[in-house]
Amino acid sequence: MISASFAKRIRDDAAFVMSRAQSVFINNNKISEYAKRVIAEMPRVTVLDSENHLVMSDNPLATLAYVLALDSINFGSGVFVPAQKAGLDLEYSFIAKALKAKMEKGDWIEISSWKFITAADCHEVFTLPAGQSAQVDWLMAQFSRHLQMSAAGVEKDFQSAHEMLATDGHALLDVVSQWPHFRDETSYQGRQVGIYKRAQILVADLALALP
Repeated sequence: MISASFAKRIRDDAAFVMSRAQSVFINNNKISEYAKRVIAEMPRVTVLDSENHLVMSDNPLATLAYVLALDSINFGSGVFVPAQKAGLDLEYSFIAKALKAKMEKGDWIEISSWKFITAADCHEVFTLPAGQSAQVDWLMAQFSRHLQMSAAGVEKDFQSAHEMLATDGHALLDVVSQWPHFRDETSYQGRQVGIYKRAQILVADLALALP
């Protein structure tokens, strides 16, 4: 398990990488000015928008299932260009809305059902015809695999969606970041560096969707 100081681990790893980076550097004199501009110009997001996402305050378990499913498949930007060349859409908003439409029908709401999701199911849900792009076909296979792995993770570490929903955010990060498909780590100059991007996004999205 990751130590309780999850955020500190990520900051320390980032500092280690930046201190040894050879192709980029940080201009420390610009940090304060940049931070003030970001705070002033960027809107503070306090809720998960319901136009693109399934947010049901009266059904937190369905909201949990949606957020977990979306963040389980929130990857694949490297396939965007070949998908576009094949006339297929893989943009985040498209995937989020298609998944929302699927779950609004009551499908995939039970996380345990994800164990049986296939690549063909993903092709159908996201209206991406099989056979038009080898890269997209590969990605749909990965989508189904990651959904299956999330179902297995919930079953193993939480026993139920109810228990996962009741888990503190810090503890949730510790657990989910150890799932193979959420555990993005790499070795940099002899040190194992943790990024855990999607694990952090998952907890942040849950906090926005279910404050």
